[in-house]
Amino acid sequence: MELFVGQEQLDLLDKACFGRPVRTVDKDKHWFQLSFEEAFYLCDSLKCLKINGSHTCPQNDEDLWHYLKSQKETFPYFHKAYSHLRLKNWVVRQTIRADISKELKAPTFETKSIIGS
Repeated sequence: MELFVGQEQLDLLDKACFGRPVRTVDKDKHWFQLSFEEAFYLCDSLKCLKINGSHTCPQNDEDLWHYLKSQKETFPYFHKAYSHLRLKNWVVRQTIRADISKELKAPTFETKSIIGS
C-alpha cells in the first residue's frame, strides 16, 4: 500500500521503522510504501492510520481485514507474527526472500583422517 505523506510524516515513519520511502521524480511529493501487515497494524493496533475504500470513505477494521485476507492468503499469519513482534518493540522488516532452502541446510565438513607413522 502506498501513502501520500508530507515531509514530516515521511521522516516519522522512516524513523519508526515502518515501510519504506518511494523515490519519485517530483521532489515535492512524498510517497511511502507499507506492507499489508504494517498498514493494518497502524490502523487496528495504533489507531493512527485510516485507509479509504474505493469510495474514499474510511473502511472499518473488519472490512479492511477481509479485503487484505482476500488479496493475500497468508495475511492473517503474517499479521499475527508482525503484531506480536511489534508489541515486543522489535523492528520487523520485510525483505525479498530468495530460495532459503539452500541457506537452511547444514554445512558439510570434510574430515580427514591423519594416520601417523
